[in-house]
Amino acid sequence: MDYYFKEVLPRMSAGRFLSFEDCKFGAGVFGEAEFLANLNKPIWEITPEGKISSLSLDNSRMLSIEEIRERTNKN
Repeated sequence: MDYYFKEVLPRMSAGRFLSFEDCKFGAGVFGEAEFLANLNKPIWEITPEGKISSLSLDNSRMLSIEEIRERTNKN
């Protein structure tokens, strides 16, 4: 992940991020968006309905690693 934040993200001109169905983001995805925003690069979100709009970061939309595991380990 360190490589991604040092080598990949800084070279990107913008980012688009897909949320879960409840419009929340995994911690890693949220971190990527935050990183790009801190570089003053535009960020957008893709809603579960497919709508693309400007992303305003709000920490209440970030899931913890434990919450992500709960969601992804359900069968």
